[in-house]
Amino acid sequence: MKKLISLFFFICFFGEFMYAQQLNIEGWVTDINNEPIIGAAVTVKDTSTGVVTDMDGHYSLTVTAGQKLSVSYLGYLTMEQVVTANRTKYNFILKEDAQALDEVIVVGYGTQKRSELTGSISTVKSDAIQDRSAKSIAEALSGMAAGVMVSKGSGAPGETPDIIIRGAASVNGMSPLYIVDGVKQGTGFEFNMRDVESIEILKDAGSCAIYGAQAAGGVILITTKHGIENSKPEINVNARFGLRNISTDIKLLNRDDYILAKKYQGADILSYEGVSSASQLPDVDWMDVMCDTGIEQEYNISLSGASQKLNYYLSGGYYSEEGVFLDTEAKRFSIRSNLDYKINKHVSIGTSIYGSLRKNNPAKSYSIYTNAIPFRTVPTMTPTDANGEYSKTPSYLNGPNLYGNEMTCHYKDNNYALNILAYLNVNIIKGLDFRINGAGKFTSFSNNAFSEAFDFRAVTEKEWMVAQAGTAQDLVYNATLTYDKTIKDHSSKL
Repeated sequence: MKKLISLFFFICFFGEFMYAQQLNIEGWVTDINNEPIIGAAVTVKDTSTGVVTDMDGHYSLTVTAGQKLSVSYLGYLTMEQVVTANRTKYNFILKEDAQALDEVIVVGYGTQKRSELTGSISTVKSDAIQDRSAKSIAEALSGMAAGVMVSKGSGAPGETPDIIIRGAASVNGMSPLYIVDGVKQGTGFEFNMRDVESIEILKDAGSCAIYGAQAAGGVILITTKHGIENSKPEINVNARFGLRNISTDIKLLNRDDYILAKKYQGADILSYEGVSSASQLPDVDWMDVMCDTGIEQEYNISLSGASQKLNYYLSGGYYSEEGVFLDTEAKRFSIRSNLDYKINKHVSIGTSIYGSLRKNNPAKSYSIYTNAIPFRTVPTMTPTDANGEYSKTPSYLNGPNLYGNEMTCHYKDNNYALNILAYLNVNIIKGLDFRINGAGKFTSFSNNAFSEAFDFRAVTEKEWMVAQAGTAQDLVYNATLTYDKTIKDHSSKL
């Protein structure tokens, strides 16, 4: 009897162990066109366990048999699957949310319903990106659309990441074409992404054909905000404050280790410095000298509204980014005015004006942003001497005082941009519209650099100054005739 009871408990325990065994599973997440979905969330339901898919749409996860997987991504229906003990691969094909098929999106020179499209187009709404801690459109799109890869830049203030759509189109890669409210425009640091209403990403050749060879890297169509129809004036204010630090703690030799290392190389640092003990020398961490916490600040205010005739959106923004590297900074000031006015039921006019000023203080060529760390320094030297002057390097260092090298060079780069769009739309008959667009992009820059004379013993330099300035303009004009007709369940648009 005791043996039977023991056998019973053994079977129960073994069965429970088999049920709760850990499984290493993997799989791929794709869309209905077999394109990998990057950044899809694969989680174990009712737990905090989860991962996101990589650039190939692949994931791997450790789960327990019997648990339920949940796969979700913005704009797609969520899928769930129960994990079984005899299976380790789970592939998911996500379908677009049917409720989104009737939304109107921008394509080329006009608009269409998503359900009428056959090309590969991804849509990102403003609600999905407004709360993201991003300084540019490229940063905001990271992980938001399938087939869109965002690679981080150097991290310098004012620098934006690169975007590659559907893989590299050439050996050196090719950036997409940016179209803002129907006009080609830069959307880097100088562009205020808080003005964005929606983003359409045209990924295949058919969708991009209207723009020609310049769209070989894909097209990103951006629609800026307007007032909500028949709404009262609305004021929105938002502010953001953030900190940036170097993620990797780079350790340089301290004073004692440096003296010991040089001793093995045959150099007696104590004799060079004329001291009898290492404690008589300073112990400087040059990573702390050259790098610090970066500070981000962003403030935006907007006024919007609409009546039966007038639709308006006005905004102003300020963004400041202090770099993690010594004496580096970028600032942006921006204003926007979007106005639409219906003269009568057949004729409407409108303008979109965006102006920006970008001020930049970059690092000298040798910096953490160029993958260079301050290894050509010595912990036995301070950045400045007792008189507050930049220290001269000791005889056993054949290099500059990096702190003085950076602080004696002064940059003042100013970049101005003004983008103007005006249109006239005439509704000739029901469904037939004639539209004329005229746009201009006017830019200018003033870049100045001045370096003080210095003598760091091993490196000396006379004072110098460089001043550059220039202007450019780009004018665009186009006219389109559009006919949109719907008969019962059939529609056509030319």
